[in-house]
Amino acid sequence: MKVLLIEDAACMYRAFETLLQESGHEVHVCVGCQSLEPLVLTASDGSANALASHSFDVALCDGQLIGSIEGPAIVEQLTRLGIPSFGISTQDSFNQAMQKLGAKGGQNKAIALLLVMAGVLTPELIASDAEFNLGADVVDDCLKNKELRSKADALIMRFLS
Repeated sequence: MKVLLIEDAACMYRAFETLLQESGHEVHVCVGCQSLEPLVLTASDGSANALASHSFDVALCDGQLIGSIEGPAIVEQLTRLGIPSFGISTQDSFNQAMQKLGAKGGQNKAIALLLVMAGVLTPELIASDAEFNLGADVVDDCLKNKELRSKADALIMRFLS
């Protein structure tokens, strides 16, 4: 699947990008938004990319980004374009706002990384028409899994610079 990853923390977008690519997905990283209509995102190399609605199957979106346009406004526009999304902010208020504006769910980005690593949160799940709920028991299982947490920590540390 073609995944749009909107995240401005380099260590986090590199970790998500690595996991998603290892799962066979094509990942395009953006770190901010320059315009909502048309939707123009800032790539990790600083270039501007106009987004066509058919360009991506799903999106993962952070709440606070480089620039003045934040995740909830981007998610609202992605929803209008028919691109299913999932919020990955460290702040619950942003994840809740993104869900109200069309995101299929939201989770703290560190926990979302664990869920992606565990194969629980997948682009296919986000893209599906099925309702899904990453309940507290699923999150707790991932948080209690020391081996999974150690692997996630090591992946993030690999990209800290």
